[in-house]
Amino acid sequence: MPGYKFIIAWWFCIAVLAPVSALPNRPSLPLPHVKVAPAVDGDLSDPAWKEAFAAPEFYRFGSSTPIEEKTEAWLCSDEKYLYAAFKCYDSHPERQRASETQRGSQSVWNDDHVTVIVDSQNTRRGSSSFGVNPIGTQVEYLEGGTADNIAWAGDWRAAVKPFEGGHIVEMAIPFALLRYPKGATSMGIMLNRQLNRERNPVAWPNIPPEGQTFQTRVQFIPEFTGMKLPSLAARPTILPFTLASAGDGAKARTGLDIKYPVTTTLTGVLAIKPDFQTIENDVAGINFSYNEQFVNDRRPFFAEGGEFFPSSDLFYSRRLGVLDDGLKLVGKDGNRSIGILRAHTGGPTGRESNIINLRQGVGALSQYGFSAVDDRKTGQAGARLARFFGDLGQMSGDRQNVLSASHTQSWRDDQPQGVDSKLEFRSRGAQGKARYRLGWEQLDSDFVSPLGLLYDQNRRGFAGNISWHNQLDKGPLGVYDINLDTRRLNRQTDGSFFLEEHNVNLYGETMRGISLGMGYNTGRRRNDPTRPDIFNDRSLGMQLGWNRRTLFSQGNIGYRTGRQAGQNLRSWGGSQGILISRPFSLQGSYSEQRLGTETTRQAIVTGTYRLSPYKAISGRLVSRNGTGNSQNVGPSKGTNLYFAYSQRTRGGADLFVLLGDPNSADTRGMVTVKLLRAL
Repeated sequence: MPGYKFIIAWWFCIAVLAPVSALPNRPSLPLPHVKVAPAVDGDLSDPAWKEAFAAPEFYRFGSSTPIEEKTEAWLCSDEKYLYAAFKCYDSHPERQRASETQRGSQSVWNDDHVTVIVDSQNTRRGSSSFGVNPIGTQVEYLEGGTADNIAWAGDWRAAVKPFEGGHIVEMAIPFALLRYPKGATSMGIMLNRQLNRERNPVAWPNIPPEGQTFQTRVQFIPEFTGMKLPSLAARPTILPFTLASAGDGAKARTGLDIKYPVTTTLTGVLAIKPDFQTIENDVAGINFSYNEQFVNDRRPFFAEGGEFFPSSDLFYSRRLGVLDDGLKLVGKDGNRSIGILRAHTGGPTGRESNIINLRQGVGALSQYGFSAVDDRKTGQAGARLARFFGDLGQMSGDRQNVLSASHTQSWRDDQPQGVDSKLEFRSRGAQGKARYRLGWEQLDSDFVSPLGLLYDQNRRGFAGNISWHNQLDKGPLGVYDINLDTRRLNRQTDGSFFLEEHNVNLYGETMRGISLGMGYNTGRRRNDPTRPDIFNDRSLGMQLGWNRRTLFSQGNIGYRTGRQAGQNLRSWGGSQGILISRPFSLQGSYSEQRLGTETTRQAIVTGTYRLSPYKAISGRLVSRNGTGNSQNVGPSKGTNLYFAYSQRTRGGADLFVLLGDPNSADTRGMVTVKLLRAL
């Protein structure tokens, strides 16, 4: 398996060979600069749009299906903003889908929408996206990730105006929201339009087949030159908050978050007494697993620049609980990205954690980098990790081929512990073509990763996968997925048998939103190396879904049966969304698992009343009698009901009122008020 000497040699190969896989040619166009900015009101009569660049034609992205609905678009800029306008024709307005009204909701991407994609550093390795649906609801993705407070992340404007036969969208995206090198005069820009009733979008420009994936499209984004990008003053965003609770667990405290642009491409974040109490965490499922389940972390401090940090086997942010203070430096400067984090908690159970991740891109698909973690708890031995990694990639026709290697050494205080070494080959074709993955990994039994989420420690062996994915725009079938997986692992310590498993998963979805998924897995597992027992596992599952393309009325029901860990397994569950009225929706789910003689149940009901794009009243009920999996962490039993009022503003004070505790195992009689305002 790869060690440090191998990785150093691998880095050398990447530096020498990766430039051979040169970036593809792309258009270079001037972006008109206007003296009088267009009014963002959905009206295209402004003189600026007569001077703007006009996208000559939109093309199908991801398939060859003919385009039925015409789209026109324009781009221009001034000293502060990038402006975009779309004229979206629609001969079937009754089939238009525009359900989401909440600013920043990811559900906007499932509505009809238009998108401006911006590679602000013009590196062709990453981008930010700004989307708007036909009723004007905005959503954005900023490269690297950010928190959802508007004043913190940065605001932008959009307006929609219907006309007979379609609608017009105008956007104004401030350059202050983007990150670009000092003195830059160019950016990459791409335009998309997605109809909910079609599976593949239309786009400008015409991207060749090898670029028609989410991962490769940025390499073909046209370059717009001659831009008069402002030299922005380094001004901090200060976000103080006050929080007070009454009733069960009464308390009052204040805290402070500060974001500062250290350079035009790097951002520093300081959090003093950050608030994690009012953040509603995701709920882990009850399905059986031999390992702890991964659950997303929605806390803003960790969301800011989260994509610049190591993978979850080194840094799983939910390992860090309440903090006294935290400090981050995140960003990307050209092809080089950086993520540095320090988290500190004082007192007798204090903890200090430091994480660093450095990454250097080379050529079209290659990179190399270094990650390190240092974690120390009061009164306990400290733990450290260091990882060297690299990818060597090449485009071959419409196929991306990548060979990856990494080596991680761990220490307990100053004593070397186990290692984690990986070697993997991946090949990804265009939509509808086979994708392959073949990997080898060694994870020692004494490998130490106190901030990571590890699976099946003390193992060595290989894993392989072949899959197909396709999205169709015409005919009864809209989507299909085929996945075949296999793994064979032995114990690293003595070479004895540990695990062998094979999985087949099939999924199909009709154009009408009816889906059917089926999965079968079989294998053998010797979970305890000190015992000769070998579990012969197998299970068969099926799930039926409906209204998959309709935001508030989606539903599904599923059933699974077989044997796990030497016991009979049976589980079933379902979920259903209900739109009571346009602002009021409910979502309910129930799951039940019987493993041997133990039955585990979980019910979740969530309700949301949308007062405006920035205000909402919500509530959630979670009831469960256990996790169904001894490896899961956190509260496992109880019934919790809470209600919340949230008010987010574009420049004033954000207000949150909670009745109860969103992350408690049981209902708590408490009221919490939180007020924050960006300065």
